[in-house]
Amino acid sequence: MDLLVRDVVPADAEAIVGILNPIIEARAYTAFDAPFTSDSERDYIVKFPPRGVWKVSVRRSDGRIVGFQVLEPFGPYTRAFDHVPTRAGGQS
Repeated sequence: MDLLVRDVVPADAEAIVGILNPIIEARAYTAFDAPFTSDSERDYIVKFPPRGVWKVSVRRSDGRIVGFQVLEPFGPYTRAFDHVPTRAGGQS
């Protein structure tokens, strides 16, 4: 699969919840226990902290987002957890 990895943009929200929500509903591989809406995800992307890193993997053949990785600062009071990811998802 030929992929492009790029920064997330608010327009990616629907594709991201399309990947993440089935994982949440399966109650596997995540600590989240409630699905996200596209609107809440878009708002989260817009307000994402500047120190964070959020990438999406886009399948070049059709432009479909097939995965993502989020690295978000644990808290503003410490940098000790900067290396710990908070969310990840993917599909084939």
